[in-house]
Amino acid sequence: MRPLAWLIEDHPRVREETSSALRSLGLDVCELANQEQFVQTLASSELAEATPRVVVLDLRLPWADTSTLAANAMVGGIGCLELLRQEPLTASVPVIVYSAFVHDPAVYELLAPHQPLTIVDKMEPDRLRVVIENVLPEVRPAFIYGLHRLGKLGERRVLRIGALAAAIAAIITLIALISKWASH
Repeated sequence: MRPLAWLIEDHPRVREETSSALRSLGLDVCELANQEQFVQTLASSELAEATPRVVVLDLRLPWADTSTLAANAMVGGIGCLELLRQEPLTASVPVIVYSAFVHDPAVYELLAPHQPLTIVDKMEPDRLRVVIENVLPEVRPAFIYGLHRLGKLGERRVLRIGALAAAIAAIITLIALISKWASH
C-alpha cells in the first residue's frame, strides 16, 4: 500500500498539479478543497485506516464555497493546522505549508506556535518534491522506481536510449544551423 498524503488546496488547477506531482512520487492523495471537507475527513470514522503520512496545506482556504475567501482567509489554513495537531492520529504527521504567501512576515508569526512544519513557496514546485522525499524517505519518484525494477541492465538500456535521443537532437540542431548558415 502506498503512503497517503492529504492535499488541502482550494484552487482547482493548483490542486490538480500538486496532486499529480505527489502521485508521481508514489503517494496516494486525498484531495480536500476547503476547510469543510478537511473537517469532515478529520472527523471520519475511517481516519484510523486512512491516516496521512504527510499533509500539504495551503494557508488561504475558504470554509466551503471556493469562490469566496474571507478577508483573513489565512485563518482557514491555521484552523486546519490547529485541528490536525489536536487529533491524536494526526498530531505528529509532518505538515508542509504550500503557499504563495510564505514571504509575508505575518505568516511566520501565525505559524510559530504550530512547529514543527516545513514552509514551501508555491512558486517552487520542485522544492515540494525534495521536501516530500526528505520527509518520507520511502517515497521515490515513479520513474526511478520503474528503473529500479528493470535492474541494472534495464537502467543501462534506458540511459543509452536517453543518450541516443540527446545525440539525435544535437545532430538535428546542427543540421538546422548549417542549413540556416548556407542559406545566407
